[in-house]
This record gives sequence, structure tokens and C-alpha cells, in this order.
Amino acid sequence: MKIAHKLILGSTVLVSLLWVVGWYSVSVGRQSLQTAIEQASKQLAVAGINAVDSAVCAHIDNWREYWAGSLAQRFLRESNQRFATLPDARHVIEQQDRDWQAAPEGHVIPFMQALLDNELSGELRRKLAAGRRYKGYDVYREVLVTNVYGVNTAQSGKTSDYRQDDEEWWQHAKRDGLLVEDVGYDKSAGGYSIGICMRVDDPHGETLGVAKVVLNVESILDSLRSEAAKFESREDESSQYTLALFTSDKRLIYDGAGFGELEDRSDILHVHQNSGEERVRVYRRHDPKLGGLLGACAVSRGYDAYSGLGWILVVESAAAEILAPVTALRRDILLISAMVTIGGLALGIGVSVSLSRRVAKLRDAAIEIGKGNLQAGAEDHSNDELGKLSQCLKDMASGLSRRSESLRESEERLQTILDTIQAGVVIIDAETHVIVDVNVAALRMIGARRDEFVGHVCHKFLCPADERECPIAKSEIPQDNTEQILFRQNGQAFAVLKTVTPLNLAGREHLLESFVDISDRKKAEQELRELNAMMLEGLEREKRASARGAAAAKELEQRVREVSEAKQRLEVLVSNTTEREQRMVALKQEVNDLLDELKRAPRYEAPRKVREVTAQARSAESVG
Repeated sequence: MKIAHKLILGSTVLVSLLWVVGWYSVSVGRQSLQTAIEQASKQLAVAGINAVDSAVCAHIDNWREYWAGSLAQRFLRESNQRFATLPDARHVIEQQDRDWQAAPEGHVIPFMQALLDNELSGELRRKLAAGRRYKGYDVYREVLVTNVYGVNTAQSGKTSDYRQDDEEWWQHAKRDGLLVEDVGYDKSAGGYSIGICMRVDDPHGETLGVAKVVLNVESILDSLRSEAAKFESREDESSQYTLALFTSDKRLIYDGAGFGELEDRSDILHVHQNSGEERVRVYRRHDPKLGGLLGACAVSRGYDAYSGLGWILVVESAAAEILAPVTALRRDILLISAMVTIGGLALGIGVSVSLSRRVAKLRDAAIEIGKGNLQAGAEDHSNDELGKLSQCLKDMASGLSRRSESLRESEERLQTILDTIQAGVVIIDAETHVIVDVNVAALRMIGARRDEFVGHVCHKFLCPADERECPIAKSEIPQDNTEQILFRQNGQAFAVLKTVTPLNLAGREHLLESFVDISDRKKAEQELRELNAMMLEGLEREKRASARGAAAAKELEQRVREVSEAKQRLEVLVSNTTEREQRMVALKQEVNDLLDELKRAPRYEAPRKVREVTAQARSAESVG
């Protein structure tokens, strides 16, 4: 892939990442805001239903305290005592109840009036009036209390019945001590109310009667709205919550528009309905008119001694209104991302075209340098990385030119040394055993031309062994100053003192063989051995002919002179051989020095002394 395409692709990837990050950020923000609203709705639902239960419990505690007061206790005790003295209390109660119910609507008979005008009834009306003045509406729509016989003892207003002991609420409250009736529309009170029915006991636990307080639901809703107002004051002003209160059987008590006339709303409430012991949960639903809604619902579980009615409080918020800032942010991010995309791609294409042109110039210059044109270059005077690369390329070409000249001089010097020294030098491929290079001295010793020697297998000239039985390849120890037999071009064998050293050239293993012709030394050694044999033979003869006289002594003297002359010739030959070996040592040192100049590791160790020649020389001296 071209660098221009890579740059364009990189710009595209960066822009795509920008889109992904922007979209992800908006999605995470939207989800976080939804979660926060749902949790806030959950908190409000719990706080609101607790406020409802707490309000009912507060009214229960308030009336418990009131019925424990001296006035109520005295009135109920006196009423019970009065009915206890009647010979047939049940007959009297039934007669009075019939008279009560027979009275025309709106007409108060004297019996009713006496009950309404007693001291406890007047106190109840004053208590209700105080609540009306404080709240601005009737907190309690009706209050009545019966004695233990189930008939009204005091009441805040006219009731439909005089006798209450046949009512289920009266029986339940007398038996259990407390009954809170579910919400309903009280015709006599003219509004939505709940009934708080409780047994009235004296300090000793004796039942005095049963009381019923009809509580206006508006009072409970005031507590709910007050809690919602406190909650919303802590939230963002844009947070708008809608409250709806349902009965346990899914009838609507109240929503934002007002009382719901207890209509059945199970069609929507099934979305929020909790199950089991779960008291509160969050949810999301879609409304055909309002769209997406986020909310939570909580179920009443009572408060303190009040066990609750199982009412359900639903708190909802319109998702579109709440998420409007996130929607606007998403729109802005998309617009900015589109602008950045266009600008980024344009910039990427422009930069890629410019860089590709400059890189192409550098590439062409590098190709020319690779071909050997070290004068080639790419002029780029910018101060960026490509400009520095152009300068580095120029410096590299200059350095290569200097090193090439130095290498050429070193090669010429090495070739001159190899062609000048009297020792033969041959370089052989270690794997194929093919001769790679040879100096003039080696060609002279072998008696062959260069083209007849280089490129051929070495065993034809340098080794009598078969190609598959190469002693050098089988041995891991380099050979140093060993005597071997080589063959000339005409097949004549001659003795040499040879050294073989492995080396690496151009990443390939080679063998460097250097050798010195020691044919003259071997010939001198043979002559020396023959002279020694002759000398020993002469000495033996002289011993046997010692008695022959002066003639024999003179002949012996002549033989000694001959031996002395042979010794002198041998010393001259040994001296010449030693000089050759010294030149071989100097040659190895020069090769090591040249390899050091080429920054390569030396290939020769200091050669060993030629002890054999010295030993032979000493042997000759002892014989002399």
C-alpha cells in the first residue's frame, strides 16, 4: 500500500474514531441521564408513598390521643352506664334507630338535635373547624363515636344511621382495634375519603366504644405534593415529574389532572405492577400521546402501627423533555463531526500528496545510490523528518563513496601483498571445496594458469585424498604448519609446509590455505641422512683398518673434510629454509593487519616454531 493511501486511510480511521467516540459519548450520557432520572423517580416514589403512609399514621395517632382525653372518656362511660340501666336496652336502640331513619331528609328530630348539641359533639365540630381554617378545606369530612352498644354518642353532623354495630367497619374495629377503610366516595361527606375506624378503650383496657373519622384524601395528597415539591427543589429545574396514586386494585385515585373518580386503570398499571416482596422498581413504557416515559412505582407497606392499604404511587417523566439537552448535544456533535470529517479528509489528502511526492524523490535517489551512483541525491531543504532523511541519504552516499575508495585501496594493497609474498595462498569454499581465489606464488608452484585453477575442486591440486574423504572437512581443528604433499599441473608431487584456517566471507564459510615449498629442505634432509650413514659406515671401516697405517688415517682425514663440507652445505640449506619460514610468519602478520584494517577478526594465530629443522641442525653438529 502506498504511503498516500496509508495517510488517507489513517485520516479516515481517525475521523471514524471521532464519530464513534462522539456517538459513544452521547449514548453513554443519554444512558447515564436516563439512569439518573429513573433513580430519582425511584427515590421520589419511595419518599412519596412513605409520606402518604406517614400522613395517615399521623392522623391515627392524633385521634388515638384525642379519644384518650377526659371529655371523650367521660362521655362514653356515662353513655354506657345509661344504657346499662335500661331494662331492655336492645329494644330501645332498635326503636330509636327506626325513628332516626324515618325522619325526612334535611329534618332533624329532637332526639337527633339533642345528640348533635351535646358537649362532645360541639367539641368535635370545633376541632373540624380548626382544621378547615388551617388547611382551607375540610380535613375531616365527618367524625362520630359510638358507645359499646354501637349507637351514636357524639357526631360532627347528621348521619344516615343511629345504630352502627351492624356495620362491618364497626365490628372489625371493635375486634381488631383499628381499621383503615380504602378510599371511596362518601355521599354523606360529599368527597373522596378514607375511613379511620378505631376502638376506644379506657386506661384499664376496657372497651368504651368505637369511633370513625372520615379523612379527606386531599389532606393525604397535600403531604404527597409537599414531599414532591421538596424533592424537585433538589433536582434540576428541567426535571418534571407526574404523580399518580392508585388503589391496590388498580383504580385511579389521583393524577396530575385531579381526582380520577376511581376508574379502573389496569390497562396501563400492569406495566408498573410489582410482584412478591418487591416494593419499588423502575420501568420504561410508551404512551400513545406522550411518547416514551421513564418512571418508577412504589407500593404502600404502611408506617409504624399502620399496615397500609397497598396503594401504588407512580412517578413518571417524559423522556423527550428530560433528554432534550442530550438530543441537542448529539445534533451538535454530529454537525461538528461532519465538519471535522470534511476538513480532516481534505487535509489528509493534501498532506499525503505532498509527502508522497517527496518520498518518491527520496526513493529514486536511493535506487540510484543502490546502482552505484553515489553522486545521486534528493534536494529537500525542509526542516521536517523527510528533510533530515534527505540530508542523511546525502551523508550516507558521501560516506559510502569514502568507504568504497578506502576499500578499493585496501583490496589493491591486499592483492599486491598476496602477489608479492613467496608463499602460496588459496581460498576454498568450505561446502563445495571449489577454489575461489589464488595468488601468483601458488600458481607458480602448481604450474597452472589462473583460469585452470580457480573454479575447480581443490582435491585435484591440493589434496591427494578423495573428494568425499576430505581430511580438513572431517577435522574441526585448524591445521597449522603441517607437512603435506601437493601436485603440480604435470602430476609431479612436491612437499609443502601448509596452514589451513577457516574464515567467513560474505556470510559463507571458506578455508584459507597457505603453504611454502619445502622441497629443497626435504632434499637436504635426505642428503644429510645419507651423509650420516656414510660417516657411520666410514667410522666403522676406520675402526677395522686402524692398524693399516698413515694411508688409512689420511683417507679418514679426507673423509672428515668431506663431511665438514656437507655440514656447511646443510647449514646453508637450513638457513635458507628458516628464512622462508620467517617470511611466512611475516606474511601471516600482514594478513592479520589487513583484516584488522577491514575491521574483521584475525584469522591466524602466532605460528609455532619449526622445531624439526632446529633439531636436525643440532643432530648434524653433534655428528660433526
